[in-house]
Amino acid sequence: MDYKEICFSLLNSLETPIIIIDNNYKIKNINENGVKILKKLNPINLNIKNNLNLKLPNELEILIKKFINSNLNELMKEKSFFINNELYYLKLKLNKVVSYSNSSNKILISITNITEQKKAEKILQENTLELKTLFKVLPDTYLKINKNGTLISFINNNNNNDLIYTSQEFIGENLDTFVPYKLSLKFKSAILKSIKTKSIIVFEYKVKAITNITNFFEARLVPLSDDEVICIVRNVTQKKQTEEELLKMEKLNSISTLAGGVAHDFNNILTIILGNISLIKTNFDTENKLYEKLITIEKIILQAKDLTKQLLSFSKSSNPVKKICYIGDLIKETTNLSLSGSNVCEKSYISDDLWPVEVDVSQINQVLSNLIINSCQAMPNGGILTVRCKNMILKENEIVGLPKGKYVNISIKDQGYGISEENLLKVFDPYFTTKDTGMGLGLFSAYSIIKNHNGHISVKSRVGKGTIFQIYLPACNMIPIEIKAPTPKIFHGKSKILIMDDDEDILDILKSMLNYLGHTTEVSKDGNEAISLYKKSLKDNSPFDAVIMDLTIPGGMGGEETIKHILKIDPNVKAIVSSGYYSRGIISNYKEHGFKGVINKPYTIEELSTELNKILSSS
Repeated sequence: MDYKEICFSLLNSLETPIIIIDNNYKIKNINENGVKILKKLNPINLNIKNNLNLKLPNELEILIKKFINSNLNELMKEKSFFINNELYYLKLKLNKVVSYSNSSNKILISITNITEQKKAEKILQENTLELKTLFKVLPDTYLKINKNGTLISFINNNNNNDLIYTSQEFIGENLDTFVPYKLSLKFKSAILKSIKTKSIIVFEYKVKAITNITNFFEARLVPLSDDEVICIVRNVTQKKQTEEELLKMEKLNSISTLAGGVAHDFNNILTIILGNISLIKTNFDTENKLYEKLITIEKIILQAKDLTKQLLSFSKSSNPVKKICYIGDLIKETTNLSLSGSNVCEKSYISDDLWPVEVDVSQINQVLSNLIINSCQAMPNGGILTVRCKNMILKENEIVGLPKGKYVNISIKDQGYGISEENLLKVFDPYFTTKDTGMGLGLFSAYSIIKNHNGHISVKSRVGKGTIFQIYLPACNMIPIEIKAPTPKIFHGKSKILIMDDDEDILDILKSMLNYLGHTTEVSKDGNEAISLYKKSLKDNSPFDAVIMDLTIPGGMGGEETIKHILKIDPNVKAIVSSGYYSRGIISNYKEHGFKGVINKPYTIEELSTELNKILSSS
């Protein structure tokens, strides 16, 4: 076998297509795989018998021409070709071969099919792009850190400066250089534990921003190798705030049951006392000194009634007795009254175009008064109290627990001592106080009331700088209508009244008051007895003109259920609901439950007769 035959055999043994051409683009040699590829690339070649006469594709000829005219001895190029309507990628390697037998150089072309490689690269690029897109929308930050605590890279950074200090300039730096020392130790310890145990380690930490706002984070360390971890950091500040709100609600719930029960029983006692005082008062002339004393006692009892209202504000099932109003005047009046006699100066900025709100005026007055008095006590040497009120439109999740929509925002800012970060988390807790005097219920009461108004209250403070409270109350779309309450006075009559109450003493005093007014009465201790008496009166053609029923009957059928049964018997029944406990909004929405009137315990004989006269005279 001569030298040419050996070369030809070697060429054919190669899997890579090899083509050797001269400067005139004529094929001087080609192996079998080279023949195959040229026939695929150029259909004309299918009918050519002599392999040396095979035609090169135009793209390849253009490339060879540029290569021949260049100073390069080697050229690598990737080209795409359509073969049988399918896209193929070929890697072309061109080398100039010096011929010693004559002055003519040759070009050696090797062709590699890289179609599968290109497909794999495309899939990889698409997957990488998908991952990058995914990382961009994820709320977390992903970092790669080695076992020594050196930041290797950011896979993404979506928390910006909320995280720790997530600037690219810290890549290659140890955590010690840009993370607070104690936090750095915590990270390093967790990283070593994760690598050693080959397990995911999760811990939480907090960072105070330059703006003095504390953010909470969750770090999740995933071991990547024996030297590195992926650190996934998530901002959990909103989650923490939600948990705190839930904890406050749990504390509120635990007190609400007690508060409601105490208020109910206390109001029953006040009803008995006030009822007897009202009756005794009718035996004296208005100019009698004893009459004046009785009026004074009445006023004191009514003040005690206001105290029970405050107690009821702690109850979750106590609905405020709301009315639609513009709150600006209430803020001004409460501020002026609360600051009266103090050395604190007040600055008010109350918008003229405030949206109306639906609130229990006495309860909101209580909230504002508590906050303003607190601020005054924080400024014993005087200072400025700034009160602002404006309209706000909140976006979804802008404030934890509040749906998006229109709100009226009230802010009360002082220049007092400020509250430490530790105490700031407790200010709305029941019985928490930093004062020598006081029960620690003022701010808890404010929190409870605002929650019962479907609103939100929050606090921010800096020690030595002062404190600001923010209140958000849902705006109302209805226009306030001022309705003047009738002046209570004694109305006599001759009606037949059914009384329902579980307290024997209340039944006695209410019966006495109604008898004094000229009415006849029958009494029942629960709903079943009241229904039976009402049915009997209809059967005997001696119906009741009105029914006064207590809302809550422990262990028995109360007013809410009883009225449903009586309405089935007599849709025109004139019923008054009475309670010392504003339960589930029935008192504030009594008409929706079938009642014609309402009277809150305790009440005077004037209030009782006025309400009774109102429903008896209605059609």
